[in-house]
Amino acid sequence: MYRPRRVLKANELVGVLMVKHYRDAQTKRPHSWLTMAPNPLVEICYAAGISTGYPEHYGCVCAARHVSSKYCEVAESVYTPDICSYIKNMFGYMMSPGESPPLGGLPTPDVLMVTPNACVEYFKWWDTLRVRLGKPMIVIDIPQVVETVDVEYYLDYVMAEVESAISETQQLLGVRVDEEKLVETVRLSDELTAYWHAILELEKAVPAPVGFNDLNNLLFLVTAMPGTPEAVKVAKKAYEEMKQRVDEGRGVVEEEKHRLLFFNIPPWYALGLMNYLEDRGAVVVLSDYVYHVWATIRLDPSKPIESLARKALSVKRADELLKVLLRDVKEYRVDGVIIHSNRSCRVLSMGLLDIARALHEAYGIPVLNLEMDHVDERVFSQAEVLSRVEGFLEMLG
Repeated sequence: MYRPRRVLKANELVGVLMVKHYRDAQTKRPHSWLTMAPNPLVEICYAAGISTGYPEHYGCVCAARHVSSKYCEVAESVYTPDICSYIKNMFGYMMSPGESPPLGGLPTPDVLMVTPNACVEYFKWWDTLRVRLGKPMIVIDIPQVVETVDVEYYLDYVMAEVESAISETQQLLGVRVDEEKLVETVRLSDELTAYWHAILELEKAVPAPVGFNDLNNLLFLVTAMPGTPEAVKVAKKAYEEMKQRVDEGRGVVEEEKHRLLFFNIPPWYALGLMNYLEDRGAVVVLSDYVYHVWATIRLDPSKPIESLARKALSVKRADELLKVLLRDVKEYRVDGVIIHSNRSCRVLSMGLLDIARALHEAYGIPVLNLEMDHVDERVFSQAEVLSRVEGFLEMLG
């Protein structure tokens, strides 16, 4: 059913980096597990030579390899089925020893590093990991920025939290976060962010140079490897490849008929859905999750602590998201919206129908609402989803 697209060659390099990332996690110490929300502890780890692991990303890997449903089912023998499937996948993996897990799995960390700034379930999840693993946990407290208060109001507090986390990391692991190294790491993180912004800007071209799956692959660079020269090198190659396509007027599909906005985390086990859309000339060129969650602000290497604090405070509120999407829908020439009503991510699902309604009222854009899950494949019916997608494409014309 699915045919190969004009995929980005740079994605092969992303795959190489991903394999290396998991190999480093399994062989290099000290090793940390981190939350993947805009987390300043990531750059701190790379500056200190600490290898990193991300349970959320491992959920993506397990889903893509179609083993996540099994892990979720194992976890439900102990935990409620109503929690996030990233959580269930990780606990199910931990409760299933003796298997051959995807990419070799994640080794037990020396420390847990948490910023509970984007998900209401983070703190309880990671506190449970702390108890199960018997490992120390470093937490940067990030206030939720409310509508009537500017980020500057919180800045000194979060900078102090970052500095405290650096001190705690050095004491717990016996490492040194050298100031010069931290500056260089922040510089590399900012350079990666600049390429990421340029890549997303190129998607405004008609036809779009790459598809949604390409962007989802490249997302690994900005979520898991900010502050590394390897990530910058691959992002640069991706940008150059995309820029050449734009200059030559070549898109990810031969004939682009529709340009779509996709809301929420993609279903990592069913990324073939994007190929199905592209086979019919419909390309996802915009996504709230890909465009407005990760690497949204530039960093200043001359102010590394302040930059990392600003990164931690960069999570957008729903009212901010609506404003930028009203702008983006016009600039990216979007003519259709797909909402992923995510069964187990209520944080990102909350308010999506209201935002989609506002976009429809402003531009008359048709909206398709799909009920799925980002990791747990048990709630996905391919026949039902594709039937509804076909009806949606007929509506687009």
